[in-house]
Amino acid sequence: MTSDSRLSWKDVRDRIHEQILTGRYGPGDRLPRDADIAEDLSCARSTVQRAMQDLSDSGLVERRRKGGTRVRAEPVTRATLDIPITRREVEQRGARY
Repeated sequence: MTSDSRLSWKDVRDRIHEQILTGRYGPGDRLPRDADIAEDLSCARSTVQRAMQDLSDSGLVERRRKGGTRVRAEPVTRATLDIPITRREVEQRGARY
């Protein structure tokens, strides 16, 4: 394997996400083991683990120790808010906080 063909964890995440969206893995389906995915994609197992962790953090899959990884029946959605720091904004404008 050359360094140009090496997949990043984001590439692996996107491929798995695409497989879920296209219906290869449906709600409740169990995904292959990380080691099997790594072998299929010719990448490191840690790369797959990072990708799976990101999918889990986004609420698309559920990971359980010794229970495997499954596609969530109802994906969890999370709202992310950007709350500015008022003091910094005031001081950037040259005013006193």
